[in-house]
Parts: sequence; C-alpha cells; structure tokens
Amino acid sequence: MSVQPVPSPSVLPIRVVRADPPVVRAIGCRYRDGGWAEHHDRLCRVETDPGELLDLMELAVTWHELDWSAAAVVPPSRWSDFAEQHTWRDPEWAERLFALATDVALRPAGPIPARAVDAVGW
Repeated sequence: MSVQPVPSPSVLPIRVVRADPPVVRAIGCRYRDGGWAEHHDRLCRVETDPGELLDLMELAVTWHELDWSAAAVVPPSRWSDFAEQHTWRDPEWAERLFALATDVALRPAGPIPARAVDAVGW
C-alpha cells in the first residue's frame, strides 16, 4: 500500500477590508444627554478623525482666551472622566490624549516665569 499525496485546494488570496469601527456610545451617557450631544459625538471621534483631534487641542489652547460659557461643549474639567466612560480602540492613547488636553486647558491663563536652570534642577 502506498500513500498518495492529496492535492491541496488552491488558496486564493483574500482581500481584507478594514473599516474604522463605529463610535461606541454608552447607553444613557451623561455627556450625550447633558446638552452636549454634538460635542460628545465629536469627542468620540478624536481617535479616528485627525480633524476632531485638532479641534480638541484648539479648544484646550483657547479655553482661557475665549468665552466658552454659552457653547454646548463638554468642559475640560470633565474630559478625563469622559475618556474613562467610553470604549476606545487604544484606551491608553485616549487616556493620554484627554489628560494632555485637560492639562493644557486648565493651566493658569498667564505665563509662569521660569528659568532654564529651574527646569533642570540646578
């Protein structure tokens, strides 16, 4: 008895099409339901849309320069909590992003004088 090789079926190349995942929203999210629905959705897109990321950083930089009190935006004091309440493709990246934006927005409005030697500890 001899063993005959069994021809293997041809393997056709498979084309994988990857689409960005949809924004995952928490049901009853207090940020979406708190009058900030549009800004909520824009914040949810910062991970996949460079324009939204840039808008977030511009908002952070101008927080003390412009009057945002009448705008329907999630305030910087809540950005870190917002990030924790949502699902991200890269949670560590999202946490770093929102922490950085919060830090920029909530820094004192005026310049803080410092000397270079103070920065290096001499």
